[in-house]
Amino acid sequence: MNLEDLKILAPLIVGFFGAAFGAYFTLSRFKKEKVWDEKRELYSRVITALEDISYWAEQVRSEHCCEYSSRPESNVDASMREIQKLTVTGRLIMHDEFYDLLVSVHQAIQTEMFRLHEAAQEAFDNSQSEHLFRHAVIIRDLAEEYLPKLIKAAKRNLPKRT
Repeated sequence: MNLEDLKILAPLIVGFFGAAFGAYFTLSRFKKEKVWDEKRELYSRVITALEDISYWAEQVRSEHCCEYSSRPESNVDASMREIQKLTVTGRLIMHDEFYDLLVSVHQAIQTEMFRLHEAAQEAFDNSQSEHLFRHAVIIRDLAEEYLPKLIKAAKRNLPKRT
C-alpha cells in the first residue's frame, strides 16, 4: 500500500467509523426517548387514575357534609381497575421507586376496600351512610398521600437533558 492509497482510504475509514458511531449514539438516544415516552404514558395513567379516585372520595365527603359539590361523574371503578392493572403490568417498564409506591397505594386501597366490605356491606346502597363517608375520607387521604410521592418519583426518572 502506497502513500497515495492511504491518503484516499484514511478519510473514508475515518468517515465510516464516525458515521457508525454517530448512528449508534443517535439510535441509543432514540431508544431511551422511546422508553421514556412509554414510562411517561404509564406514569400519567397511574397519576390520573389516583387523582380520579381522590376526586370521587372528596365528592362523597362533600355530599355527606352538605357542602357544595359540582358532582361531575367520577370513573372511580375504572380508575380502581386501572390501578390494579398497572400494578400487575407496570413492573415491566416502571422505575423501581415508582412501582413500589404504586404497589403500596394499591395494597392500601385494597385493604381499605376489604375493611369496608367487612364492616358494612349494605352501606354502598346508601350515599349518606357513615361507613361510606369514612371509607371515602380514608381513600382520599391515601390518594393524597401517594400522589405527590408518585409525581416526585416520576420526575426523578426523567431523562437527562442533553
